[in-house]
Formats: sequence, C-alpha cells, structure tokens
Amino acid sequence: MDSEKMTIYWTDGHTSEYPINWLHNYKFPQVTDHIQELKVSYWGSEMTKDKLAKFSFQDLMNDDDALYSWMVSLHTHGINLVTGMGTERDASLTLTERVGHPRSTCYGIDWEVKSKPEPNNLAYTGCRLCLHNDLPFYMYEPCIQLLHGIKVSDIGGESEFVDGFKVAYDLKRDDPDTFRILSTVPVGFSDQGIDEVSKSEYYLKHSKPVISLDLKGNIDKINFNQHVRGIRTGVSVDNMKSFYRAWKKFNTTLYKQDNLISFKIQQGEAVCFNNIRTLHGRAEFLVPAGNAVPRHLHGNYIDWDSIYSRIRVIARNKNIFF
Repeated sequence: MDSEKMTIYWTDGHTSEYPINWLHNYKFPQVTDHIQELKVSYWGSEMTKDKLAKFSFQDLMNDDDALYSWMVSLHTHGINLVTGMGTERDASLTLTERVGHPRSTCYGIDWEVKSKPEPNNLAYTGCRLCLHNDLPFYMYEPCIQLLHGIKVSDIGGESEFVDGFKVAYDLKRDDPDTFRILSTVPVGFSDQGIDEVSKSEYYLKHSKPVISLDLKGNIDKINFNQHVRGIRTGVSVDNMKSFYRAWKKFNTTLYKQDNLISFKIQQGEAVCFNNIRTLHGRAEFLVPAGNAVPRHLHGNYIDWDSIYSRIRVIARNKNIFF
C-alpha cells in the first residue's frame, strides 16, 4: 500500500487496486450519500441582504468551483443571490440549464411575475402576497426557485423571506403540541386552471402536513400556502379547533420580527431559494393608471435531483467525495 492506492494480491493470482480516496469514502460506518453530510444552517432576521451569500452570474457559468459553492449554499442556507444577470429574461434559464433540467409546471418552464389587466393569480396584481411555499398541490413540489429582477417598483414591492426550518424547529422546542399537529395532520392543497403549455385543463390536488419529516424524524419540507389550501383537512371535527390554533400559531411565528427578512430584488440580480424550506412573500406595490408594469420578475424552478446530481459530479471530478 502506498499513499495513492492499496493493492491486494488474491490467492487465485488476481490483483486488485483500490484508490485510497475511494476506500476512505466507503469506510464503515458510512452514510448512503455524502450529500447528507453537507452542513445546514438556520437563520432569522440577522440574515440581512448584505449577509446573503452572493455569486457572480459569469463565474457560475464559467467556473465549476463557483457553481459548486452556489449549489452547496442553497443546501446550507436555503437562499442566496446571483448578481450580474442583466435584464435578458432567459438568464435564469441559462443558469438553470448549466446545472440540469428546468422543472416544468402548469405555468410552463418559466413565467413572468408582473401586473396584468385581467390577472388569474394574485401574483399578477400589485396586492400583498402573504408568506407561502409555491405549488404544494403537487405530489413533488418544485424545489429551487430563481426570481430574476427585470424591473424594480418605485413604491413598495419588497420581497419577504423566512427560514421555515428554523420556525419549525423553534416550535418543536417551544410548543411541542403545535409541532405535533403540524407534522402529522394532512392538509389538502388544490388548484385548477388552464395549463400554460398544453392549454388543457388541469386539476391538481395533494394532501400533506405543514411540516414534513424524513425517516429519521428530521424536518424535510415545509408546505404552507393559504391561497391554495383546500377544504379538506385530515382531522376530526373534535380536533378542528386545535388544528386551526396550530395553523395560526405557525403563521404568526413566521411574521415575528426575529424571523423575517425583507428587501427589493434589484434589476439584474436573482434571489435563489429552496421553495420547500424558505417561505416567500411580497409587499404591496403601486400599479400606475393604465396598468403600466412597475415591477417585473422572471422566474423558473429546478429540482434538488438535478442540483444534487451536479454537486456529486463536480465533487467526484475534484476528489471532494464520490
């Protein structure tokens, strides 16, 4: 054995060579995936915009080290910023395709967030958007969302973000009964409309707890969206009041001053965040007479499968892990 490999000479005359890095990565006891060993950090209002991790669009497009750091940052903090995006609407898709496949939904592979004369979604008005996770009516919700600033509103329109994992763990510590209800009672979410691509009708529906746990009991997803919450909830009549108290407690805790951050997405930058962890909302903004467009964002999704795949490829190529 030397510093690079171990050689085994078998009794049948066969010889095997094993790289030391490979042996190290597969030693016992072992995790099934080194992604599980990546750090996760929770944050509150101390995570101001100035403290968010920032990445250059050009660096991400040309440097695998920068791309790796950006993707790991999304895993660790669930939110970061990309600068130097310009105002071309396809920039966020270009970045997404550098990683993998954009996630298509009933809104297509991308969408515009701006006021419309006849809006079919609250996002297409100047009204306030309460904190929420996007599209919980899917069985497998979109994971990472990119929101690219094309035009900034003069009055209002600040984006709001909260680390849902932090809020959930705080409730687990401070109010175990509320946590138990929110992590066990399935809530129905649904939406109906016309698919942006196929132009056919859709009727999407799925039920899940507000706080989803993994097999080890760790918080895995947050599913919270009052706008698309359905009528059905998996709780008896006798326990309905307890459920609504828990739902209200979660909503109230989201808006606590020490949990919420707020800032405007500036022209040419994109905020990227974990949609199944980081809740987002928007302050009301002024829509001028004649419905001129005072605020314009371009958005799209990419799933964790694509990001984790790209992390593993870069890590393998750079001998970070296999």
